[in-house]
Amino acid sequence: AQERCSAAEARLGAVEAYLAEYQSRAAGLDARAARDMLDQRRFLGQLQQTVALQVRITEQDRRHVELVRGQWLAARKKREALEALAAVSLVARAAES
Repeated sequence: AQERCSAAEARLGAVEAYLAEYQSRAAGLDARAARDMLDQRRFLGQLQQTVALQVRITEQDRRHVELVRGQWLAARKKREALEALAAVSLVARAAES
């Protein structure tokens, strides 16, 4: 019985030592993990800001493209109208001759 009790006490001491070592390591990991988490959150925040900025830039560029496209279409319509008018004028002059 004494041997069994001594073996149990030895196992208890080993388990307690393991627990203390694990808690010590976990405390170090928790601090590191907390720093890593803060760094990760900071990085994600910066990334979200970058994405938001890029969304604004992209929307602005799209609006600009639509504006320029509208101007180009208006100029094209005007050119086509002038070409049609010139063609009608040529046909009218040819008919007069």
